[in-house]
Amino acid sequence: MKDINFDALLLAAKPDRYSGDSQFTDTVMQKVQDSEILSSTVRTMNVNKKETFIMKFKHLPRIAIVAIAVGALVVVSTSAYAAYQLFWAKPEVHILESKTSVSGRDEVILSTSGCDTASSTRYELKKGATIGADRISDVIQAHCELQAIENWANRSYGDKAMPDLDSLTIDSKPVKQTIVVASIATHLQAKQGNSFTFAGIDTYGWPKSTLKADNNVKYIVDGKNSIADKIKEGDPVVYVATGSVTMTRSQDGGIDADNHPGRTLVAVIKLSMPFENYDQLARQSLSKRETCYGNPNDDCVANGASIDLYTGGGNAGISGNMIMKEIQGKIVGLNGNKTSIRSSSGTVFTVTTPTDVISDYNTNKAGRYYDNQKVVIGSNISVKYVDDKDAQTTEISAAYMLFQIELVSKQDPTKAY
Repeated sequence: MKDINFDALLLAAKPDRYSGDSQFTDTVMQKVQDSEILSSTVRTMNVNKKETFIMKFKHLPRIAIVAIAVGALVVVSTSAYAAYQLFWAKPEVHILESKTSVSGRDEVILSTSGCDTASSTRYELKKGATIGADRISDVIQAHCELQAIENWANRSYGDKAMPDLDSLTIDSKPVKQTIVVASIATHLQAKQGNSFTFAGIDTYGWPKSTLKADNNVKYIVDGKNSIADKIKEGDPVVYVATGSVTMTRSQDGGIDADNHPGRTLVAVIKLSMPFENYDQLARQSLSKRETCYGNPNDDCVANGASIDLYTGGGNAGISGNMIMKEIQGKIVGLNGNKTSIRSSSGTVFTVTTPTDVISDYNTNKAGRYYDNQKVVIGSNISVKYVDDKDAQTTEISAAYMLFQIELVSKQDPTKAY
């Protein structure tokens, strides 16, 4: 009979990553490797005796039995891991509460899990929303899934470290960097051999793409490895492609980047929900509501669309206890360079700017650039200002003043929020 190095096979079966008590397993594996308990004991058994399998087990040292058990568990676990490995946690989003927001819109409070980023749990519908409040949880879950896919793609195919451009000189060899592109949600339009065509989406300026698949292309369904046949034409998908850019130091000291046009398809991911939940207009129909930074009793719309009214304050004055705070509210008074707003908590703030920036905007910019959408009593503005972190000042000098507007699509006319 061929001499089988059983301990080598057992060690080779140990996966790179596995759950459970990895320290215990590695200790046992090391003892197996050092003492060759398994291989020597199994090889020196008297195979001529009519011993049962259990009887043979009785001859094994206790450490060998433990090692066999651990080895079997690891082998089984590794097989299961290969078949059922999740590349990312499946997001789960549910509506906890529906109500009317302080701005009079439909608002929901969500419970979330499996989102790669700390997503807000409060959203309200914009006036021009393309969805109803009952779909907010599905749209946010779809958004979380797209984030998870993009993060996985960058971890899996991106460079492990950013190139050191500081040490790049004119005489240095060019520096090459991998470019990872995760598409927006689209559809698989056609596939032929290793060629895949993905539908373009004119609304967002996303072009139709035909890509050649890498030999090791991954097909992913429900977040797990699958096969090409499980992804059909017409299915909602995201695809991941890689390319490269070469960078050199130019004569004037800048960086010249040569973006290689070729892209290689490395992954096709079938999305887990109907396509309409991934639609960008659905996501853009929502505004996040969060606690205003520095004003814990008030709510602010986070990262909403806005028009600059005043940006001259910068970060001057920030040091020590002095921080940048934010407040938003509805205008209740206009008096030259002083604007009074009522925040979501009902607090009235008086905001001072160096000049009458609102009159200047209404006279010189509103009609020319912004569909004549003027700032008036009742308009919503956002103000950032420097204040002591422990103070609750209501007489403030603006570092930034923004007119809050509402956009679902970039082609929409300007509308006040």
